[in-house]
Order: sequence, then structure tokens, then C-alpha cells
Amino acid sequence: MTIMSRMLLVTAAALQLNGHTSGKATLLALRLDPHCTEGVVNTAMTACCQKDCGECDDRSDICVNNATNGRGSTCCPSIMLADEKLPSCEISKAPCSVPDAVRNPPTVADLKGSGRNAGSDCGEVVGETQNELHVSTAYIKLVGKTIGATKDTSTTYGTTAQAAAACSAKDDCMGFDADGLFTASTKLEPLEDGSGDLYLKREEQYTGQTFKLNAGVFGECSVTCGGGELANTWQCHSTSGTEVQTGMCSAQVAMNEHAAKGFFDETIECNTNACEVARPAQCDFLCQYFHSDTLFEMCKPGKMCDGCDLCGAF
Repeated sequence: MTIMSRMLLVTAAALQLNGHTSGKATLLALRLDPHCTEGVVNTAMTACCQKDCGECDDRSDICVNNATNGRGSTCCPSIMLADEKLPSCEISKAPCSVPDAVRNPPTVADLKGSGRNAGSDCGEVVGETQNELHVSTAYIKLVGKTIGATKDTSTTYGTTAQAAAACSAKDDCMGFDADGLFTASTKLEPLEDGSGDLYLKREEQYTGQTFKLNAGVFGECSVTCGGGELANTWQCHSTSGTEVQTGMCSAQVAMNEHAAKGFFDETIECNTNACEVARPAQCDFLCQYFHSDTLFEMCKPGKMCDGCDLCGAF
């Protein structure tokens, strides 16, 4: 138990012995006021007089007439401080003596000389906090994931913040993990299961500009009917309008793997409608002269009479 705690217990016991009730009254009586905020302090900051004294000065009218008003022990510093039983404001309210720590607070020099403190490390804390915030805002953390992009492992980084700063300084760095920095290519990178944490970049360097995926120029389908292929191209831009490597938008796609499956296909199917068979020019002339058994054969798909009206009989 600390000295302060013992003194509080003694004060509480004394209040009970003097007839004070426990509970709320005792708690109010135990309120401390080391800075004399509820009283009036004298100019020397040695005594804390009761607030109704108006002033805490031996030259006040109350102190001049203390012999008749009986307020010397509550309003007059010299009388109060002469009393050896005057409690410290650390453990009492007015009337009390102002503690030395309040009267002589530590100087800036004292604080600086006491070892590591806010005055000496504030700049470091601010910098560390900014670095941590950058990781949280500029990157998306994906636990237990990786990607197949080219990775630069030539430099080792001691912290996540260091790797993030290095990646943010490179235009083509799309993310990083514990082993190195990933380089963006012209294609989106699908997520793969990994053993560590993956950080994908969502913000262009330190500009606050994020990346947005847009459809590119698709060109022509390989066929006009029957099902063909179309090159599946995408373009990635920052919100400032600058076009960047498509891989830089991988973070956007990674946020919803199920909805983004089609983003990774290099080609997509097109013109899946069935092709119409051209009506042979000889239908109205030649096909009518075939015997039925011969016409049956000639009406088969790909044969000369395929598509003729006469073939409808079969």
C-alpha cells in the first residue's frame, strides 16, 4: 500500500471518528485539490484558503479582524502555515498547504534530461504512425495469398512499412510480401494460395489516386457465326486518368474473386449464334428432277439440295 493510500485511509477513519457518516459525505470530504482549484491560493503559492475568504492574504480585512471573526485558520496564510497539523492539498481540500511539486513544476530542461520522452521521440512517433497509416490506406492485405507475377527479391526489408515505402516509390510495383516486391505486367494477376501475407497496391504512390479497371479495345470476333473468339483486353488507369500496367488493377479484382473470374480469361467467346445455310441456287431447277431416293441423299446437310423447299418433305 502506498503512503498516499495510507493517508487516505487515515483521513477516512478520522472523519468517521469525528461523527461524519460514511458513503457520499465521506467521498466528498476525501476529494483532493493539489492545485487549489476549489479554494483561493496566496501569491506565494504556499497556502490554499477557503473560497469564501475572497482572497488569501494576511492583509485582507478578514485577516486583520481574525481575532473577532475566527477565520484565521481558513483565510490567513501565516496563521494556516504556522499550524503543524495543516494538511497538504495532496490529501485534502482548503484550507491546506500547496505542495512543492505544484509550486515548482519540472522545467522543460528537467523533462529532457529524464531520458526518453515525448519531447525527444515525438518526431519518430509521428513518422512511424504515418508509415503505418500508409500501409493501411495504400495497400490491401490478403492473408495466406500470393500471385504469380515476377518478384524482385534483391532487397530485404525489415518491416512491412519499409517494404510498402519501397513499393510505393516504384511505378511498376503492384504489391509485396515478406520476400520481395511484385512487378506489374500487362495482365491481371489472379490470387493463389500462399504461406504468408500479400499486400496489393491500391493507391498510386503517395498521391491518394486509386486504380480503376476499364474495358479495352476488343477488336473483331474471329468468325461471324457458329462461335468464335475475341481477345479479352483490359486497361488500368489511376483516378487521375494516367494509364498504368494492367496488373496494377489486380487489387481491385482480388476484392471479389467470384465476380472477377472472367477478368483473367485471355479470350472470350463471341458470335455464338448458329450460321444460316445459304439456299442453293439450283433448288428451283435441278433438285426437282431428282428421284425421291436420290433427292433424299442430296438433301442431307452439306449436299447440293440442303436447304431447298423440296427437302421439307423428308
